[in-house]
Amino acid sequence: NQTFFPQTGSKTFWQYWSATTYAGSASEAWQTTSEGGSQKTSKVGAYYVRCVRENSETSLFVDNQNETVTDTTTNLTWQQEDDNVPKSWENAISYCENLTLDNQSDWRLPNIKELETITDDTQSGPAVNLTLFPNTDNFAYWSSTAHSTYTGTVAFATNMPFGLDVSAPSHYEYYVRCVR
Repeated sequence: NQTFFPQTGSKTFWQYWSATTYAGSASEAWQTTSEGGSQKTSKVGAYYVRCVRENSETSLFVDNQNETVTDTTTNLTWQQEDDNVPKSWENAISYCENLTLDNQSDWRLPNIKELETITDDTQSGPAVNLTLFPNTDNFAYWSSTAHSTYTGTVAFATNMPFGLDVSAPSHYEYYVRCVR
């Protein structure tokens, strides 16, 4: 957001460090990318830094015992288990819009920021709490976020083995976890 972070977009290629070590390797950490995603990289590199102070809120997930999980911090309710069928991006959007679960029919495909809230950076293979989200496939999950440069043909997904955000052609078939 150029209004709140005016100097960020002025760099041609930028990456910002996070304080989170990658669960698969103590020598790597997470960082943001100029495309708005995240990636793991060696802690040796030199990248930009943006400081933040501690927030007392932490995500609290509740298993609703009805095939859904609620995040009490974001007030999002998640489909606990996906249908284990990879879909194209367009079919993923349609699947969520047509889902009825727990007598609710207002399900949708989460945006990339929402999808990131269920990843657990302390886990890998998959980077998610398997008690809350059992049978999560160790592969990518679609988000509803289209790539700003390739709108309609490329979208963002979260690669669950590492909790890493990636962009991919919309005809690729990834898994789907719906939200409401």
